[in-house]
Amino acid sequence: MQFAAKNGEVEVANMRVEIMCGPSIDAVDERGRTALMTAIIHGNIQIVRIILNAGGDLSPVDLEGNDALAFAQDSPEILKLISREVVKRAELWKIATGESLEFSFQACRDKTVSQECPF
Repeated sequence: MQFAAKNGEVEVANMRVEIMCGPSIDAVDERGRTALMTAIIHGNIQIVRIILNAGGDLSPVDLEGNDALAFAQDSPEILKLISREVVKRAELWKIATGESLEFSFQACRDKTVSQECPF
């Protein structure tokens, strides 16, 4: 998935998602970066969409302390896409649990919440 994320290989990404869907979609490279982070860094918005639609986790932090949102700061289009995904996941959380999202992205990342993080 890292290859597809770096090189914008949409067909490869779609095939990998079909095979990997689940926790391995969030596997990290030697720098602690997920394929989502790599796709964001390389500006591959189609790959970002594919990974988010497959349930890619937004909360991991790489070895330098950066998360997906940090990498998206230089791309308004990707930042908007991620923001919409966060809102969508928060709404789904509220529907599923009947509770509004009372904890932050940071709390998910730090694993300081007792509930499963929807991000």
